[in-house]
Amino acid sequence: MEREEIIERFLKFFREYAEEGEEPLYMGKIKDLLTITPKRSIVINWMHLNSYDPELAEEVIENPEECILAAEDAIQIILKEDFLREDVPKIHARFHNLPKTLMVKEVGAEHINKLIQVEGVVTRVTEIKPFVSVAVFVCKDCGHEMVVPQKPYEGFVAVKKCEQCGSKNVQLDVEKSKFVNFQMFRIQDRPESLRGGQMPRFIDGILLDDIVDTAMPGDRVIVVGILRVIQEKREKVPTFKKVIEVNHIEPISKELEELEISPEDEQKIRELAKRKDIVSAIVDSIAPAIYGYKEVKKGIALALFGGVSRTLPDGTRLRGDIHVLLVGDPGVAKCVDYDTEVLLGDGRKRKIGEIVEEAIKKAEKEGKLGRVDDGFYAPINLELYALDVRTLKVRKVKADIAWKRTTPEKMLRIRTKRGREIRVTPTHPFFTLEEGRIKTKKAYELKVGEKIATPREEAPEAEIFWDEVVEIEEYKPNNSWVYDLQVPEHHNFIANGIFVHNSQLLRYVANLAPRAIYTSGKSSSAAGLCVAPDTLINTDNGRVEIGKFVEEWMKEVGEISEEGISYAPCFRKVETFKDGKIVESPIRRVWKLRAPKKLVRIKTENGRSIALTRETKLLTINDGELSWVEAGEVKVGTYVGTVKSEKDVIPGAGKTIRDVSKLYNMEMEVKDYLTREEVRKAIEKLEEIMNPMNIKIPGVQESYEELLRKLETTNDERVRNETLILLSDVSDAHELAKEKIEKIKEIVNSEVHWEKVTEVGEVDGVEYVYDLTVEGSHNFVANGFIVHNTAAVVRDEFTGGWVLEAGALVLADGGYALIDELDKMSDRDRSVIHEALEQQTISLSKAGITATLNARTTVIAAANPKHGRFNRMKRVSEQIDLPPTLLSRFDLIFVLMDEPDEKVDSEIARHILKVRRGESEVVTPKIPHELLRKYIAYARKNIHPVISEEAMEEIEKYYVKMRRSAKKSSGDEIKPIPITARQLEALIRLSEAHARMRLSPIVTREDAREAIKLMEYTLKQIAVDEAGQLDVTILEVGQSARKLSKVERILDIVEKLERTSEKGAKIDDILEEAAKFGIEKSEAREILEKLLEKGQIYMPENGYYKTV
Repeated sequence: MEREEIIERFLKFFREYAEEGEEPLYMGKIKDLLTITPKRSIVINWMHLNSYDPELAEEVIENPEECILAAEDAIQIILKEDFLREDVPKIHARFHNLPKTLMVKEVGAEHINKLIQVEGVVTRVTEIKPFVSVAVFVCKDCGHEMVVPQKPYEGFVAVKKCEQCGSKNVQLDVEKSKFVNFQMFRIQDRPESLRGGQMPRFIDGILLDDIVDTAMPGDRVIVVGILRVIQEKREKVPTFKKVIEVNHIEPISKELEELEISPEDEQKIRELAKRKDIVSAIVDSIAPAIYGYKEVKKGIALALFGGVSRTLPDGTRLRGDIHVLLVGDPGVAKCVDYDTEVLLGDGRKRKIGEIVEEAIKKAEKEGKLGRVDDGFYAPINLELYALDVRTLKVRKVKADIAWKRTTPEKMLRIRTKRGREIRVTPTHPFFTLEEGRIKTKKAYELKVGEKIATPREEAPEAEIFWDEVVEIEEYKPNNSWVYDLQVPEHHNFIANGIFVHNSQLLRYVANLAPRAIYTSGKSSSAAGLCVAPDTLINTDNGRVEIGKFVEEWMKEVGEISEEGISYAPCFRKVETFKDGKIVESPIRRVWKLRAPKKLVRIKTENGRSIALTRETKLLTINDGELSWVEAGEVKVGTYVGTVKSEKDVIPGAGKTIRDVSKLYNMEMEVKDYLTREEVRKAIEKLEEIMNPMNIKIPGVQESYEELLRKLETTNDERVRNETLILLSDVSDAHELAKEKIEKIKEIVNSEVHWEKVTEVGEVDGVEYVYDLTVEGSHNFVANGFIVHNTAAVVRDEFTGGWVLEAGALVLADGGYALIDELDKMSDRDRSVIHEALEQQTISLSKAGITATLNARTTVIAAANPKHGRFNRMKRVSEQIDLPPTLLSRFDLIFVLMDEPDEKVDSEIARHILKVRRGESEVVTPKIPHELLRKYIAYARKNIHPVISEEAMEEIEKYYVKMRRSAKKSSGDEIKPIPITARQLEALIRLSEAHARMRLSPIVTREDAREAIKLMEYTLKQIAVDEAGQLDVTILEVGQSARKLSKVERILDIVEKLERTSEKGAKIDDILEEAAKFGIEKSEAREILEKLLEKGQIYMPENGYYKTV
């Protein structure tokens, strides 16, 4: 279709298209632009165009660039002819409502240069920058102007010489050039559109002019645009990066794109809600493979349904989301060794190590490899066999994630009577049979003589055989890695002829929740871009250890502490690397953080050494190019940037000089590693011959001069074009060579020296690490190394600008964030979660980008006890390694202990016997997984329960009763507080969620009673003081009210006794005084140690204490 015809057709469409009995729709929109809303775009519904002119609508999809320009020309013609306006700036034509909406993972090569519509979640946005859409170059010699339109997805097209006089004295005229706003963003597949272990794909998009800043990270959007491809620079292989040049972007409501619920589904949901036992049916349908834990499952169910969020008249938002924390014996690292044979769906056996390594290699190639602190995971689609615990039959299932994790120090070899043998990590669970009861037991809990589940034969669909364990041996593994396969729903597979179980409650919930993001506290560590305390830095006051510098500064000015991170504003200077020079730059802040378990130690050939966190970056050089590389990625042989080194070589400079000299038909013989002076001399020699005239074009006989002559004399148009292309190639090669040499010159003239890394190891036992925020350069010189510290900010590889990136909590906005291993999370991440739990927002301020992102999410988190396992002799609250400020933000906290439950065990035994006798299953039929997902989504969207008078009365009665129950304490002791307003709010949310489970619009007395019962159950687990009384002070402050009273008492004693002696209060005197108030010696000593740890008291000399 010709351009003129397209314009004519658009003119006809704009002037004539109208809804039934209405005025022409688009003429009205154009008129509105001039009067009501001074916008810069007209949004065109593609379906309207298709109903009016199907051929033109198809052309828009197939040839979008031409059609969009034609539509914009048509708009300008209408403005001029119909509205007599010529003063209106360019109006954009933006299309939406295309016939097909793609997921990000469906976008492929067949869509290149076509108009497509993609749906996804925005995960990052860059800052807004000016983009030169029309560049005007002016010749400084003759004044001729050259206009060059620019493409936002291609490199800058510059004019090298004047097309009239041939002069190279050409400059960009910024005044005459046209600039528009430019912003990059990234979208990925919606979490709920992915199954099991699928990895979300992402695609970048370009926003121009009036549509910048229309989406924030976490927003769900429908994007219409032209798919462009850009060759990836870092690769030599001809691969291209996909980018959408956005024509229209529309944020969509979170609720709108919940799971699709058909009228038939709605009918099923309504029928289901009529069941009298609907609540217990829902609870039983959560992780049916995990027996017991009824209250825990109920708590999770209530969190999935959630309470009702409300906005008060003053704008304050009361959250309806219910946050749940599960603290239990660790369930991670349930893996087997490399040689373990897995029974596949086709009857073959393969080593698990081979299967997982293959999946990891494939995922790495496709960019889908996931990483956690101790290993990797990759998507897999593998058919194998598992035990269905409901029918006790073996059936075909699919594994969806392959895991590869670091081997623990000790593994277990387990052998059975029938000669089967398996090597597993100590925490790997097995199905066991005890007195007719099925249980899951971890490998280290197994005893010789116990029976574990195995298939009776190696044949598929075989029955279970309970094989006896005859030998359990501990051994030190030779392999560095262990492996596992994740099987959704059944959570087990057959390995070496034994059923191995790998269930996890949180993973099950991740698959069940309608919109959930699963993350691990371990993998989301943005913790520390820091160095060890003994690292030397050069300040304006001389050379000093960073730990000493920070500690002294904090002592002098005070510090701000947030969740284990301490920082303070600073007004000193430190040596940094800036514009090639080592200069002094102002320090804005000093930081002190708890160190990770291990730091990386890097040593160079000159004996220089530094210990830093894995994420901290070092300046490196490769083939004459500078880059910042994380310490964890630095290898032996890498050259790192240092200051004042004995060696003065420029790595890779020789190779670059040789490559460039070949281009000019002269091969310079120089070594790869030249000294600074040798590089300068070689470049001087090279620059003498760096003239396009000397370039020899491969496969072409003529020289550059002869080609120029041919261009001037030929009249043949074809020859002329061919010659022009050749000359342009020569010119490009010459410019590229000049750029390379300029970069080498910058490195030579900089004050950085290069040293080869000779050793990379690990250091442990460091308590704190330290960091500096340096204005402008974001790096500092540490132990002579140049250390970069801004990994918290993401650089956009497309524009090099700063990027705002959404984490798990923002992506889960309006849904669920499932956080595993919360206790492993870094202090910085924890403080972010702290804000998200209460305010339901996340505030960011970095690299000039300040934003508050929504995180209106339900958090279901799991954490491990302080020392890996619960000590039944100690109170539970003492064994949860999370700060009280974070604990108190959870509505329900459950403690999971592997304790026998007689009732559950007998139920399982009865179930097995019935199945064995061949009777039909009499257990309440569970709700199918997919229907339950839709039921939850439907309830959250359509049911907003209101609290009845009776329910309100029930909650109020309980609250008042609990407050009164605080027993009168003796003397001036602080009273235990059994319940606070925080729990009252939680009770309201839980009651609403219980009503929602029944699809009830009213919260009844029964809903309130169930909420109270569950709240009491959790408080009795975690908030009971020394006297067995409920005391939520334990959650709020970390100590019971009684303990706080004793702490206050000990402080008073120390203060009183320190006045009697110059040395301070003597330990024996303190213990004697404490005994008068009923505080035992052991408890008094423990309190003194804690006060010492917190810095409230100190020891001037051994055996004496003073208050601070």
